[in-house]
Amino acid sequence: MAWTLRDTWSGSFDLPSSTGRGDRGSDKAETTVRSQTEAQAARGSLAGLFSGDDYPADAQRNDEQGTVEVALEIDRRGRVSGCEVIQSSGSQSLDSATCNILQRRARFTPAKDGLGRPVTDTYTQRITWRLEG
Repeated sequence: MAWTLRDTWSGSFDLPSSTGRGDRGSDKAETTVRSQTEAQAARGSLAGLFSGDDYPADAQRNDEQGTVEVALEIDRRGRVSGCEVIQSSGSQSLDSATCNILQRRARFTPAKDGLGRPVTDTYTQRITWRLEG
């Protein structure tokens, strides 16, 4: 069973230089994990963090698909320090894989306060997992 990856973000998108507001949902993007051959690993695209090998084997066997929405805690260095599923895909495997991949691979430009000092922030992201074939 094959799956593919495609970034569905439209318009200009750089990984968020997080706003520093710290409010959930202040920065929202959506990524569809659909077509590896169509992958647009554009600079700053979170879709570029996912590969064809990332679809969990048990989710493939069970034909599990869906969209997971996560809130990422971004630390002062721009690394993901926490991941909370705020809307499940309906598949524990896909939800866990989403957080694991983003925590290991995602890097952000740190948010800054009014004095230009790095601060923590929250970034919300949707990932859609789809099987093809």
